[in-house]
Amino acid sequence: MRARAFFDNIDNHIWIELAKAQSSLRVCVAWINWEKHSHVLSRLASRGVKVELMYNADASNSRYMTAPPGIACFPVRMPGQAIMHNKFCVIDEAVVITGSFNWSRTAPKHFENIVVIENDFRLVKSYLHEFEDLKKHYFDLPKLPYIQCDEPRGNTVCRRNAFHIGILGRETGIYAESEISLYSVCENLHVRLIGREFMQSLHTDIGLLREDHYDDDLDYSREKMLHDYEIERDIDRKMEGAFLGTFNKSAHAVGYVAMLNEGYNLKYGADPEWAISMLWRHPCYRKTIPDVYEDDHGIGEILLDRCGRTY
Repeated sequence: MRARAFFDNIDNHIWIELAKAQSSLRVCVAWINWEKHSHVLSRLASRGVKVELMYNADASNSRYMTAPPGIACFPVRMPGQAIMHNKFCVIDEAVVITGSFNWSRTAPKHFENIVVIENDFRLVKSYLHEFEDLKKHYFDLPKLPYIQCDEPRGNTVCRRNAFHIGILGRETGIYAESEISLYSVCENLHVRLIGREFMQSLHTDIGLLREDHYDDDLDYSREKMLHDYEIERDIDRKMEGAFLGTFNKSAHAVGYVAMLNEGYNLKYGADPEWAISMLWRHPCYRKTIPDVYEDDHGIGEILLDRCGRTY
């Protein structure tokens, strides 16, 4: 593994690294000036390198974006005033370039930086997941239905945005049976149960019990990383599909009920503190649905429903 930092002539350093690409290039930047970078990107595409270009969907990028055939473009549109503000690229699933530097016309006038990291494959995998998540965001956002909370509030209803949270229970018994539930949760934490089912061997079917991961290996090669990456993408797809296939409604996040203070509970007998810990979140809801829902307002209803015998 090697890492280098650059603070001047950043465009030139980026072009030098891009020119080394042999098979793939994933670019994810908030702003890019096509005229400035076309000579390198077009050359790569013409010699068979798979070039994917992701950028924020705004007027500035649209005005300058005239990418030719052979380069896949993904203008990512965010809800409200949010923007896609990443600045990284991945070369041949082996090199990551990241930092503060945008690929715009005026960026060289500013104090900026990039770091070029080679052969840190755990890091590479993280960036590959981010790129693929944003592609899913690009394709799925136009198709997602708007869900409005209809919880009564006096003489009116809540009307805040709502989403679907799937809860995955533990497998128990000789048939490895687990309970899965789907809830509607709004931004005000109003909760409504959509459905509940019992499934057999669901953890195995999804892939949560697979042991052929190499992430703990000291010698973590590109091949092992790509193997793990494909497994992890497949687990996400199957987790999302399990709830859609069962309830005929998409889950926008899937989690499980966890004890936050398990150590203190076991050692000192402290009262358990339960929460919902997310295993997966749809990229379009990653900035809305938190990693962890602690016991608050309607979330307590889910926790009581799922672990009422010990809650």
